[in-house]
Amino acid sequence: LKARVYDLLFITLFWILAVWVSSRLLGLSLFDLVQTSSLEIGIFYLILLVGYFALFLSFLGETLGDRLGSSAR
Repeated sequence: LKARVYDLLFITLFWILAVWVSSRLLGLSLFDLVQTSSLEIGIFYLILLVGYFALFLSFLGETLGDRLGSSAR
């Protein structure tokens, strides 16, 4: 369970950073971007999440959260 929390936290931080950078590039505030395209941003989060788990689990057999969770024990 702790490993999945690490994974979700990692993806969420990456997602927030990506949305913030894109809002800067578009010249919008972060809240304006979220307000005008919330569905697209939510789909982007799901794509990041599914891609992260699919790639890490299929190629490495474990995720970053699994590694962090095992070292924290």
